[in-house]
Amino acid sequence: MAQHTHNLANQTLAIYNTSSRLATDRIFRYIDQATVFTLTLPPNPGIPTGVYYYEFDRTYQIFG
Repeated sequence: MAQHTHNLANQTLAIYNTSSRLATDRIFRYIDQATVFTLTLPPNPGIPTGVYYYEFDRTYQIFG
């Protein structure tokens, strides 16, 4: 019985991790892509044709 509870906890953690990764992608990456795409649409003559944006790794922490 204890092993079944352990597997259930791992499945719950896996579902949480997956859903939080999808939510993070949706919140940060997709809105950035939509913003850059919208800026490159006409009539925006001041925006160059090659537009780049970056995404930072929020899990990286500097200890010190």
